[in-house]
Amino acid sequence: TLTECGLGSTSAVETVAADWLSADELIELSRFRSALRRRSWAAGRVAAKRTLLESRLIRDVDATEITIVSRDREGAGVAPRIRWGDRELRLSLSISHTEYGVLIGVSSSDELRVGVDLVPQDEFGTGFRRLWFTEREQASMRLPGQRFSPAVLWAAKESVYKALGENDSFVPQQIEIRPHGAGPMTCDVR
Repeated sequence: TLTECGLGSTSAVETVAADWLSADELIELSRFRSALRRRSWAAGRVAAKRTLLESRLIRDVDATEITIVSRDREGAGVAPRIRWGDRELRLSLSISHTEYGVLIGVSSSDELRVGVDLVPQDEFGTGFRRLWFTEREQASMRLPGQRFSPAVLWAAKESVYKALGENDSFVPQQIEIRPHGAGPMTCDVR
């Protein structure tokens, strides 16, 4: 949760940021106008760095020496990359943050890409579903006893997109999630 990252309040952001964020990350943080966005973004960075340091994927380094880059030179969002000084580390990282919490996925190899996503349950009305889910996905949501909510299917779509790591625009209809009763989901990517 945001509290576990030391960011239980908006006023805590500046204090925690100084201990955990690099100079480049502090600049990016300053660009966010929304206090909630600043807090959740900082919590994502803190949680990611704690994960990297506690897992020993990065050793004997101060957190402020690590920079998680998630924007290209033009300012567009890209899959997170981890820099340590001038070196880009060969790890795969995915960060998702909401006002409720943070989720981190990390792989010790950039050849095994990871993707994670968190979404609130209540953001998926009929119009949203029609616009962003395929016909087959919408039909699966109407099946009796369906155990996967629209939020779960959306999080799966976002996670697949992030794991692909191609930095193309997100077109949700190109990723189709197919739940199979109580079993696992499968995915088709066009």
